[in-house]
Amino acid sequence: MSNRRWLVLVVCCLLGGAGWAAGENPLDAGKQLEKAGQNEQALTVFLDGIRTAPSEELYREAGSLLGKMQKYDRAVPLLEEGIAKYPQSTPLMNLLGLVRFKTGDTAKAITLWEAVLDRNPNNSFAKDWLAKTKKEAAPVAEPPAAPTGSVAGRETAGATGLVGDPAGKLPLAEQEALAKQLYKDMAALDKYDLPNFDQMHRTVIRKCPDTDFAQQSCWRLSNLYLMAEDSPNHEGIIEVLEHLIKTYPDSLLVPEAKNRLLQSYRASGQDHKVVVFYEELFKLNPNPDERDFMSWSLEYAEALAKIDRKDQARELYEKVIQMDNNRDQLEARVARERLAGL
Repeated sequence: MSNRRWLVLVVCCLLGGAGWAAGENPLDAGKQLEKAGQNEQALTVFLDGIRTAPSEELYREAGSLLGKMQKYDRAVPLLEEGIAKYPQSTPLMNLLGLVRFKTGDTAKAITLWEAVLDRNPNNSFAKDWLAKTKKEAAPVAEPPAAPTGSVAGRETAGATGLVGDPAGKLPLAEQEALAKQLYKDMAALDKYDLPNFDQMHRTVIRKCPDTDFAQQSCWRLSNLYLMAEDSPNHEGIIEVLEHLIKTYPDSLLVPEAKNRLLQSYRASGQDHKVVVFYEELFKLNPNPDERDFMSWSLEYAEALAKIDRKDQARELYEKVIQMDNNRDQLEARVARERLAGL
C-alpha cells in the first residue's frame, strides 16, 4: 500500500465522521479527504476546524468545497461569515463573487470583484471574471436576420411558447432533422445575436420535444437568460426550467435545473414557490442527513418568515439549534441570529 493511500486511510479512520486526530491540522486532513473523494467528510473537518480554531484558509477551503458540491445555499453564509472575520481577504471575496455568479446574482458578483480590484488592481482572478461577466452582459446591437432560406428563418416566426400543438406534432425522424438544422443555423449566427438564439431554442423545444435537443435547448436558454444581460432574466429562467423539470423529470439536467430554479425563485422574491419547493423536497426526502436537514431548514424557514408563516419558521430554526447540540456549527449560529430577529 502506498504512503499516500495509507495516510488517507488513517485520516478516514481517525476522523470517526466528526473530527480529526489529536494534534492534526484540520486544513491538511480535510484536503487529504477531499483528494480521496470524501467530500462530505472533508467538509465536516473544515467546518469543525472553523468552529474550534477559525482561519482564513479554512473558510476558503470549506467555501470552495461547498461550491464544488453545488451547495451554494450553504456557501454564501459561510463565506459572508469568513469575510466578516477577515475583511481584507480578497480570496474570500473572489470566491463569494463566483458563488454569487453561479446562483445568478450577477450584480453582487460584479460588486465583489470590483471591490477586490479597488484593493488590488492586479488581482487576475477578479479581472478575468469581471471582464467575462461584463462582456456577457454587454448591450446587444441590432441583430441580423436569420440566414436567408434557413430552417430558422422559416420556423421561428411567432414561435414564442414552449409547448407545441399536439395535433401538429412531427414524427420523431422529422423532429431530429429539424433540431439538427436549427442547431446548424445557430452555429452560423453572431454570438451576440441573442434574439435569434432565443427564438431558435424555443422552436427546438416546441417542435422537437421528443429529442435530446429539446432538453439541451431548455438548459442553454436558461444560460442565456442567466448571463446575457446586466441582470439575470429570472422570469425566463423560471419559465424554461419549470418546463424542463415538468416535461423531462428523468433528465440528467434536472438536479442542476432545480438548483438554478430555486435561486431564481429567491432572487425574484417568489417566496411562496420557495416554500412549495422545500415542502416537496422534504416529502421526497423525509429523513435527510444532518447537514442537508440544517441547510434546507434555514432556506425553508427564511421563506416561511417572508410569507408571514413565522411560527413554522421558528419551529424549524429551533430544530436546527437542537440538532446542533451545542456544537456551535455555522447553521446553528445562523438559526439563532434569525430566530432573534423574528
